[in-house]
Amino acid sequence: MIAQVRPAGGTTVPGDEPLETVAIAEAFASVAEVEERFRLCRNIAADFFSEWTQALPELTDSERRTLDSLKETYLYQSDGYILTESTVNLLLISPLLQLAGFFYPPFKIRSELTVAITVEEEERIDRGRIDTLVIRSRFWLLLVESKQTRFNFQAAVPQALAYMMGAPEPQRAVYGLVTNGDGFRFLKLLRTPESQYNLSEDFSLFSYRRNELHDVLRILKRIGGLIAEGGV
Repeated sequence: MIAQVRPAGGTTVPGDEPLETVAIAEAFASVAEVEERFRLCRNIAADFFSEWTQALPELTDSERRTLDSLKETYLYQSDGYILTESTVNLLLISPLLQLAGFFYPPFKIRSELTVAITVEEEERIDRGRIDTLVIRSRFWLLLVESKQTRFNFQAAVPQALAYMMGAPEPQRAVYGLVTNGDGFRFLKLLRTPESQYNLSEDFSLFSYRRNELHDVLRILKRIGGLIAEGGV
């Protein structure tokens, strides 16, 4: 299995030369490889990443209705179709970030790197893309665009951890969120006194028992509040 990796938006190579080809394991390392490279260990203690389970703000009735509408619209638009990254962002991610308050002071959003991947296997070409947003250097959002279902959003977890290790304030906690629109998972990383991380459980838009976007927004609000206050 091989992958072609390139930053999106780059210039065309003269003569239409092929992109650099690397092993996909090198392009998107496994969590184990990230742990080894950065001497990173997983901390599963309940109090290490309590931000996704404790002191979560309550939602207003208006916010709940908005989230229910977002879920209904997203499931309708994605039924039988594979949505592009820009469509997922339009339907779901941007409204969520706005509801969570990340579009307003003191937050600034900037795009980092868009990485495109092409996997050639068994005479079939699959393509995926990972786009990152950084919010005030302490919250990384990785949005996976999947042309084939094989690019599960969980594949972005190693890359998210690698990005988060490069955050400019090593004494503060850094948070991440990986998603492809269908599912969401939060991350927390601390680099002092030693590099540790943990993950939340998965949240899915295909849960028919309840709307798990409610949980996602509450966690976003909780993390946003901590960052805005300069805490953790």
